[in-house]
Formats: sequence, structure tokens, C-alpha cells
Amino acid sequence: KGIGKLKRLHDLIVRNNRLKALPESVCELRSLGFFTASNNNITTLPENIGNLENLHIFLAWQNNLNRLPNRIGRMKAVRHADFRYNNLTALPASLSLWSSIESFKLTGNPVCAGMRKQELPTNLQTVRESLCTKECAVNCPSFGVGDGDCDDDEYIYSLTKSFDSSARPKSQAGCNTKTCNDDG
Repeated sequence: KGIGKLKRLHDLIVRNNRLKALPESVCELRSLGFFTASNNNITTLPENIGNLENLHIFLAWQNNLNRLPNRIGRMKAVRHADFRYNNLTALPASLSLWSSIESFKLTGNPVCAGMRKQELPTNLQTVRESLCTKECAVNCPSFGVGDGDCDDDEYIYSLTKSFDSSARPKSQAGCNTKTCNDDG
């Protein structure tokens, strides 16, 4: 509950913590620009997550999210959103308010099965091609694809060793390998 008191917090990283939920007080972090809650067991996001109006990067891949709150569209500054590998079956209409979106990933969600038939808001048409595109490296954050951020196996290793001290680099496990070239 005390996290909401960190009014000037800019980056919040709570990945790999087996979290089942986020406290509602996270919605009080109005200065937040980067938020990752990936690789947890989160089933729902707080209803007031849209209060994070200054958020630019929101990563919540590999959770158990069943839906996105309707108010999520109020996060108008979002440029990169990644909800890959959850259980999303529909998208809220409020996503039409995301006017700054550059990258939006939904690969591995049931909603992708009917994506071609589903009408997308105009603002999401520019990212439509990559919405449900399968990526060869699941743990490469989508906002880094194309900018050299995921250039070798060491990137995946550095993510893994932060929560598993016995981890060792795996050959051909990164985002840019002989079999996986996400950065082109």
C-alpha cells in the first residue's frame, strides 16, 4: 500500500516475482514512465491503471491476464505496450485513445485468433501487422526489437540471472541468433 506514496518514482520493475495481483496504490504513481510487471501470475490489472497518464512503456507479458481494464485507454502517453502470452480474449474500446502508440504486442493471446475479423481502432492500424506476430525469442522485450537492444544471447542471460543465480548463458537463446533475428 505504501508504494503509492512514491510520487516521483519514474521506473517500476516488478518482473519475475510470482505476483498474483498489483496493489491499487500503484495507480497513484503519476510520474511513472516505465513499468514492467512481466513474468508473474497477475490475472487482472487495477481498474484505475489508466491514472498512469505519463507512462510511456508498459510491459506485462507472460502473466495470466484475462482482460485489460476499460480505463487503460486513459494512459495516452503509452508508446510501447506488451501483453504477449496472457489470456486476453478481447480488447477494450478505450484503446482508441492511445494516440502515441508505436508498438503493441499481443502474441500468444486468444484474441489473436480472431484478430483479422475484429475491427481495430484507427490508431492501432499502424501497429496491426505486428500485433499478433510470433516472435522467435519470447523474452526479448518488444520495445527493443529493431534497435539493437537484443543483439545477443547475453541479453536473455542477464534477464534470467537477475532471478536465478545458477543460470548460465544458453547458446542461440537470444533475440538475434542464427535462427532468430528480431533486430533485422
